[in-house]
Amino acid sequence: MRKASREDYDIGGELAGEDELSDVFKDLQIMVKRIQQKDAKMYAALINEQKLLNEQQVMEIRTSEGYGGKSNFCSGTLLSLEFRNT
Repeated sequence: MRKASREDYDIGGELAGEDELSDVFKDLQIMVKRIQQKDAKMYAALINEQKLLNEQQVMEIRTSEGYGGKSNFCSGTLLSLEFRNT
């Protein structure tokens, strides 16, 4: 349990028995597995968010290059208006 509280989730091994200590250890293993799954989802979401931000920056750069290098609200608005008119 001390390892898990320090975010070291490698608590392999088995504790055979049918007593309360064995039950607590099994519950700890279940809890650690769920934490690992949630951590994986959180990191995947962070990576996805960073990818989207990177794509947005690339699009903003391309937009500003198309309007004489001006990167501001007006050029972005002009671009969105052009798409609506087509």
